[in-house]
Amino acid sequence: GEIFSEINAAQPVRFVVMPGVAAPDVKWMLEGAAQRLKERYPAMFSTSERCKVPNVHLDVLREELFAAEVVARFGIASEEQFVSWLDAENAKLAARSEKEWLKARPKRGRGSTGSKETYLKALAKAREHGFYLGMDFSWLDVTDA
Repeated sequence: GEIFSEINAAQPVRFVVMPGVAAPDVKWMLEGAAQRLKERYPAMFSTSERCKVPNVHLDVLREELFAAEVVARFGIASEEQFVSWLDAENAKLAARSEKEWLKARPKRGRGSTGSKETYLKALAKAREHGFYLGMDFSWLDVTDA
C-alpha cells in the first residue's frame, strides 16, 4: 500500500524543469516572470495543479508559457520584458466586458466547464484581484505582440 501511495502522489516532471529542454536564459526569464506574478497576485495562485479558474498553479502557468513559445514569438529578451508582456496581456483581458468574456469562453479545456454562473463568479474573482490570466489560456494564442 505504501509504494502505491508514493507512486500515486508523484508529481509529473515538467518540461521546463528538464535539463536541455529549455535554454537556461529562457528558463530563468520564465521562472522569474511567473514568480513575480505569484508575488503580486498571491490569492490567484493555487497549490493544486488542477485548480479552478481563475486561479493558476505556478508550474502549470510556466509550462503553458513555455509551450506557447512566447519568448521566441514576441522577442522577449529579459525577465522585465516578460513581466511587461504578461502585464499587457492581463490589461487586454481586464478591458473585456462581461459579454465579451462569455462570447470568448473556450469550448474545451480550461474555463469551458461549469455553469454560466460559475464562470461569472470566477470572472468576479478575477476582477476583484485584477488578475485575468487564469480565466483560460487562449491569450497565449495571440498573434500580435
